[in-house]
Amino acid sequence: MRSLKRRAFIVLAATWALGCRRESSAKPKSTAQFGVFFGGQIQERTEIPFVVDRSKQTHGFRIEFSQPPTVDQPVRWELDMPASSKRVRNDRGRRGSGRLTRVGDGQARAGQKRYEQVMNFEPGDPLGVWNIRVSVGTTPVLDQSFLVFNPAKRKP
Repeated sequence: MRSLKRRAFIVLAATWALGCRRESSAKPKSTAQFGVFFGGQIQERTEIPFVVDRSKQTHGFRIEFSQPPTVDQPVRWELDMPASSKRVRNDRGRRGSGRLTRVGDGQARAGQKRYEQVMNFEPGDPLGVWNIRVSVGTTPVLDQSFLVFNPAKRKP
């Protein structure tokens, strides 16, 4: 009888401990979008024209939390872009082909349901296939490739 009570207590304690772990480690679920900001909306695109003028175009990403975070959450992003052999050098100083990376970070504030990061092109940024990766804390929320093109060279 005593061992039965002891087993029941151990099972109950283990169940309670597992339940507490799940609850405390639960992070707010989020959805992320990347594209061009337009009239308060974000137009998700796989191709973005290379426009440096911020008054004509801004692009970036938006994270929407299903439940606002209860504590500030770090947001990190990385833009991976093509590089010409003129701009990329290896550890020995030799020119080579490869990729350039631009990184950034921010904070998703506690109690806020949305985080937005506006990005702009800089003069000299390369054309071609770029990739953006975004994570909230240690959780990846966005990994997307997109083409940056010269709008003057496209037919209307």
